[in-house]
Amino acid sequence: MAVFKPPDTPGEPRQLIFESMPVASFQVGSLPAAFFPIVGELTEEGGQRIVRHVRPYRDGAKLDSTGATEIEFNVLALFNNSIRESGLEANNRALYPFVLRAIVDAFKARQTGTLTLPTVGRVRARAEKYRRSENVGARDEATLQLTFVSDNEDAVSAATFQLPTVRASMLKQASQTLFSASREGAHDADLVSLFQLATEIEAALLAPGRSVADLQSQVNRARSALGRIARAQEQLADDVGLAASEPRGSEFFRNLTRLLDTQARAADEKFASRPRTKAFVVDVVRTNLFEIAARFKQDAAELLDLNSERLADPMHLEEGDVVRVFETGAV
Repeated sequence: MAVFKPPDTPGEPRQLIFESMPVASFQVGSLPAAFFPIVGELTEEGGQRIVRHVRPYRDGAKLDSTGATEIEFNVLALFNNSIRESGLEANNRALYPFVLRAIVDAFKARQTGTLTLPTVGRVRARAEKYRRSENVGARDEATLQLTFVSDNEDAVSAATFQLPTVRASMLKQASQTLFSASREGAHDADLVSLFQLATEIEAALLAPGRSVADLQSQVNRARSALGRIARAQEQLADDVGLAASEPRGSEFFRNLTRLLDTQARAADEKFASRPRTKAFVVDVVRTNLFEIAARFKQDAAELLDLNSERLADPMHLEEGDVVRVFETGAV
């Protein structure tokens, strides 16, 4: 780090304070590491995220820490080819203008890189902003005011954005829908049975051995009730000259829509452990579902369950009929 201290005694040559520490550098992506000298101050700013809970008739506030804030580093780098500092020779190119350009390019990479600072060490950080200054009076020289922000690099995958399970959210969403309906003054006979229908779907999800048809039948009943409720309230809003999408009524309809979407996923969640299915077109004059099960080496009971809503008579299939079978022999 290019910082000097005044001599302790007259005539004593100036010495590097941080001569035993590594030179500053930043490396990001596929770009080579850029080593640069720091002049002036190197500042580090951090802290805690504190939530203040103020209570009536009580002095002060209750404080809760929700973790540490990101750490911000601010440095002033000097690019002058007359500077001599241990470690800068790793650049294999002149500080001005080549390393200067490399640092600016690193700020455009939009990736987290490895920042090395003499008094801090190595930090995973993102280059946030820079300020380049050049003076016509100082030839072949420039300064960069650099700001880096630490990155904890928490992995964010598709699982992070997965919807909550149907069985975990069904009853809560039904309660929220009923509460918002009462607050908006919505009255409908189907609202009385809304929570009961959600309870029956949850029980079907938890019960072993229930068929697709049984669960789908309960889901269809509940979704039909929700549809009737929505249409009734929209008609009421039209009769009294209000829009169903007005802000004072929007929460109720948002809850209805959310509950509809959740119920639609019930069957998929219940049988998610089953293999994927595909359509099979019967290619013989006459057959039945048991012969198809034997042909594909699959469980006949599973195929009966899979096609219960599709086939009128599983014992009588003709050429051209379409049935669902599993993609693999494992069931």
